[in-house]
Amino acid sequence: PTLKPIIEEIWKHGIQVLFYAEGNWDRHLETFRELPAGSIIYHVDRGDIFLAHQILGDKFCLSGGIPNDLFHREPEEVIAYCKKVIDGVAQDGGYIMDAGAIIQNDARVDCIQALTDITREYGQY
Repeated sequence: PTLKPIIEEIWKHGIQVLFYAEGNWDRHLETFRELPAGSIIYHVDRGDIFLAHQILGDKFCLSGGIPNDLFHREPEEVIAYCKKVIDGVAQDGGYIMDAGAIIQNDARVDCIQALTDITREYGQY
């Protein structure tokens, strides 16, 4: 409730807020629907990007939703998950491919490259 008047005031001045939903904010998604359309970019950290898209995708741009633990696995897993997100979230537009959280220094470079490559190759819509 305290965020709503702040975001509305910022939006009145034509400024869009990047809301970084650190952790899992899924239980608050319906509350975010009360904000003016386009007033925020909703960044998914540990929440469900598909649920966020279902509830907020018609009102706001979404970003994130790629679990950071993927960057310690195999590039093929990164590619498969990114394709799933592109197919399930990005086809309507209004999605920015990004890791859920800040990519750590110990992330595998080949996994970061996989995210970049698959986004460039498959993320055209």
